[in-house]
Amino acid sequence: MKNLKSFLLPFLLMLVFGFILIYSYNVLLDLEKNLNKPNLKEYVQILKTNLLIAGGLTTLTILMIILKFAKFIREIFKEFEEDTGFLKSEFLKEKKVNLKNLQCIIAIDIDNLLKIDNTYGETVVKNIFTDLFKILDSYFNGKAKLVRYSWDEILILVPKGCENKTFTMVKQLKEKIENHKFNYKSLELNLKIHIGLNKELNKMKNLDEAIKYTFIALNQAKKSKKGIAEFGINNKANVLPKLIELKEAIEKNKITLMFQPIVDVSKKSIFKYEVLTRIIGSNGRELNPAEFLNVIRGTTLSTDFNTKVLERAVEFLKKYPDIKLSVNFSPVDIIGGAVARKIREINDRKILSRLTLEILETEDIYDYEKFRENIALIKLAGCKIAIDDFGSGYSNFMHLIELNVDYLKIDGAIVKNVKQDNKALILISAIKNFADRAGIEVICEFVSNEEVYRILKDLGIKYMQGYIFGKPVNIPQAEIIATNGEKFSVKPKREPKDDWEALVWNGDET
Repeated sequence: MKNLKSFLLPFLLMLVFGFILIYSYNVLLDLEKNLNKPNLKEYVQILKTNLLIAGGLTTLTILMIILKFAKFIREIFKEFEEDTGFLKSEFLKEKKVNLKNLQCIIAIDIDNLLKIDNTYGETVVKNIFTDLFKILDSYFNGKAKLVRYSWDEILILVPKGCENKTFTMVKQLKEKIENHKFNYKSLELNLKIHIGLNKELNKMKNLDEAIKYTFIALNQAKKSKKGIAEFGINNKANVLPKLIELKEAIEKNKITLMFQPIVDVSKKSIFKYEVLTRIIGSNGRELNPAEFLNVIRGTTLSTDFNTKVLERAVEFLKKYPDIKLSVNFSPVDIIGGAVARKIREINDRKILSRLTLEILETEDIYDYEKFRENIALIKLAGCKIAIDDFGSGYSNFMHLIELNVDYLKIDGAIVKNVKQDNKALILISAIKNFADRAGIEVICEFVSNEEVYRILKDLGIKYMQGYIFGKPVNIPQAEIIATNGEKFSVKPKREPKDDWEALVWNGDET
């Protein structure tokens, strides 16, 4: 409104001045007709010329104001989406919002929007957003800024002065949206959403930081049964300092990689190394993944971290051409698309063919279509895919086949109980039978002693990982000695093919 007044006042003043000039010019014309003295006529002529110049300048100024006003109007309309009423995400980049004037920020993710789009098309999606805008605008009495942050995410900037939207009120908003019937012609559709809430705005440096932490809450909501999470509700004193510490460490590349061997017991070889990440904290202490992954997940820090880990892993693959590596990611990391983009950017099939991405099964895949699409892109680039902690989550066996998974890593909690729990033995045997039929290799982790090793070997498990074979090390080793005395090397040994080869060959696999 202030911007509008800044255009309107000079415009009106120039308009009034223009009318005065026109009126004065007409008075001078009448005066000239009634004057006979040459000197006075010359004087009037000079005045006329000056008035014409002033009039021209006034007209030019008015035109410039009109053009500037038109540009201002275009900018206003450019901020809004066509038809739906939502502000575009570019609105946030122009820093037009003062954080001090906001009461809270709410982020909404529409889980089933992709499915609706694939089934009914873009017109139905646009109609849904038009209705959703009306619901939200009415709920906040037209006072909140409603931003279409991404294709399936909405950001709500709630100003001070609105009714205090507590966690309970946000819960009511979720129920209101999910219970609403979105009608299009004969269709009646329901939305499934998650909501993140950030009321800790007084602790934020700027709007970008406030939005970042709102999406941390949204990420927590996706893991919650309620589908709602409030940033800082349980960790107001701890999360912010930890995020600041992690941000600094990641930006300064204070990331270390550890390598734990996965062995091929049939060939007595080191099959590959799993990459285990650590971050060096501000006090020099080494932080393990349990201390930082859940804090950064769903934030831009997670993307930066994953990118740096991938870059470091590729450096090791180039430095050690005989080894293969396996790196861990969550479904959220894969769905976000940054991992797939980085893999395509590396664009070296020879290197990527020695890289496996392990995806945690314990986390719910909230957008299976995006997940499958990005897994396909990663596979296309040459990488292998493993499902980690298999047996602890809710993997659909058909999904495993659709995703063209290469490896299943059976959950360590099942493996370590195989000696005393017959159900664990039956489960591992059943997974092995399924995997064999599907053409998927099985890896058992947490193999900690000789007895577990022998039981798994009798079940036909080829690949194993655990402290019996080696603890994580800073540099991948060409050869390791298991606690039972068996040797495993990067280049496996085999028997000579014939008598001639036995004379000239030292046993190295080529």
